[in-house]
Amino acid sequence: MGLYKQKHESGHLKKQINVNFGEVEVNGKNACGLCRFLRKKSRLRGMLIGWNFGKFLLDREGYIVDYYGPTQEPLELEEKIIDLLSKR
Repeated sequence: MGLYKQKHESGHLKKQINVNFGEVEVNGKNACGLCRFLRKKSRLRGMLIGWNFGKFLLDREGYIVDYYGPTQEPLELEEKIIDLLSKR
């Protein structure tokens, strides 16, 4: 795991964590348990996760908020993430 700081456009520093979990299967009979659970309980309703970089957004309690496909840029979710983090 690597931790590094990057200067944001607004001038403040932000921390970013780079974590490598290794390769896991996300679809099919050998899919990891977490991936099977997320596929089943999200709006995918068991359908396959599309290509690389599909994203599941969870709240503080671990409930699935939504699934975003590989074409959705992570920065497009920033407002939703901030909103979820502000809720207690």
